[in-house]
Amino acid sequence: MFSYVVGLLLMRAVIAVIPNNITVGTECKSCPYNLCKNVKIYEWEHASSMNLTCWTEGTEIVGDTTWLKTNDNCYVTQYDLQEYPGDYTSDLPYCGYVEPQWTLGMGHLRYYSECYIAPSLSDWLPTKFYKYGIDLDLTCVAPNVNQTMSTILGKTKWYKTTSNCYVHETTLDRVRGKEAAIEKMSSTNENTAPDERELDDCGPIYAYLAPSDHQPEPTTSADLLLSATAPATTPPPSLLAVTTAVAPSPPSSNATSVQINPRSLKLHRRLLWKSTIGEEYVNCTSHSNATDRVHGIKRVYEFNQTVTPQCGTVDQDQIMLFTTDFCWIKDTELWEQLQHNTFRENHFWRCERYTDVVT
Repeated sequence: MFSYVVGLLLMRAVIAVIPNNITVGTECKSCPYNLCKNVKIYEWEHASSMNLTCWTEGTEIVGDTTWLKTNDNCYVTQYDLQEYPGDYTSDLPYCGYVEPQWTLGMGHLRYYSECYIAPSLSDWLPTKFYKYGIDLDLTCVAPNVNQTMSTILGKTKWYKTTSNCYVHETTLDRVRGKEAAIEKMSSTNENTAPDERELDDCGPIYAYLAPSDHQPEPTTSADLLLSATAPATTPPPSLLAVTTAVAPSPPSSNATSVQINPRSLKLHRRLLWKSTIGEEYVNCTSHSNATDRVHGIKRVYEFNQTVTPQCGTVDQDQIMLFTTDFCWIKDTELWEQLQHNTFRENHFWRCERYTDVVT
C-alpha cells in the first residue's frame, strides 16, 4: 500500500505544470531549435510568464540542450528562464523527440549583405558579412518588419538564413522555394518575381534580441578584462567633419569637399542609400585608388544621376564607395555624402568586412 501511494505521488509530481518567468526576452518556437519559426514572444520588459508542461532536447544554448514546452504550445530554451530549484527532466514529463521542422528556400545575393540577429540595423555586430553573388539557404520570411531601423530604401521585408540571422530584401535579387533550391537556381532570369509560397512566416520577432543573451557569463579575470575593454555596442559620436548639404548647382560646379583625418574615419554599419552625382562627370572604376580615376573605368555617371553605394573603404585619406553598379567612386563626388548624415555614417561597413561565402 505504501509503495502504491508513493507511486501516485511521484506520478503527480511528474505530470505537474511548472510556472516560471524569463530572464531575457525570448522567442517561443514551433520546435526546440533555433531555426524553427516563432509562435509567441515572451517579453522581459512586461515580466512575461508561462506554464511549462514537458521537456525535450534541442539546439544547444551555452552548453544547455534542454528546452521546455509551454502552455502556448511552443518551446523555449531553459537558458532563458529564471533558475529553477529542481530538475525539469525529473519534475516534468518528457515531450518525446521533436523533429526539426522549418521550410527551405534559396536566395541569391545581388549585393554585399550583413546578416543580423534580428531584422533591423541594430548596433550589434552582424552574425555574417556575406559576399555578393552567392546563394543563401532561407528558412522563413518576415514580410513587414516595423521595428526601429528595419526599413531600407522604403522596404521592410527580411529573410532568415540557416545561420540564424536575417538579411534584408534589398540585397537579394531572387528568392525561390525548395524545388528551386534543389535545382541550384538554374534560372538566369533576374526579372522573375520572387516566389515565397514555400517559405513560412517567421512569426513574431523580439525587437531587442542581443548576441550576449546566449553567451556564457565571464568567469575569469581575463574574461572580465575582455568584457571591460570590448567596444561599446552603440557607436561613439562621429569624428568626421560634417558640413551642411548645399543645393545642386550647375554642372560646372563641384560637390563640397570635406577635409578628413584618416585616423578618425569610421565606416560603421552599412545600409543602402540613394545619392546623386555632384559633378559634371564621374568615372566609376574597377579599383578603389583615390588618385587614379582614369584607368579601369566601368561606367561614367553624369551630373545629378542617382547612385546607390553598398559599402566603403579608405584610400589615401579619401572615402571610396562601392556602388550597386559594382564600381568605385569618391564620396566627395556625391551631393549626399556619407558624412552628411550621422545615421548613414553610423551604419556603413567597410567593404573588406564582407568575406563570408556560405551560411
